[in-house]
Amino acid sequence: MLPFWPEEDDALRSRFPAAISDPYSVADALHGGAEVLAHQRRHVLDFRNGLRLIASKDMHPDAATIAAPASDCFHPQHQIPRSSAFGCMLNAPAIFSTS
Repeated sequence: MLPFWPEEDDALRSRFPAAISDPYSVADALHGGAEVLAHQRRHVLDFRNGLRLIASKDMHPDAATIAAPASDCFHPQHQIPRSSAFGCMLNAPAIFSTS
């Protein structure tokens, strides 16, 4: 896993398009042919509140569509907000809004 490296919202917003630009083959990942996304800085978005998102655009072998999931976790030195980690995750992607 990469070291925790928090960035300002503007920096995260500018890096987000690269995180989802190329489809990630889930089939390759399952067979060991793809590098783990958490080891690639372009997919790892660390927020100042301790939230880490792993963003990608996934291509599934049995699906005709491409999904854009985001995995989350909190850095151990940060306290998970009382509202729950999921509630915080819902607020984090708002910085990626283009409106």
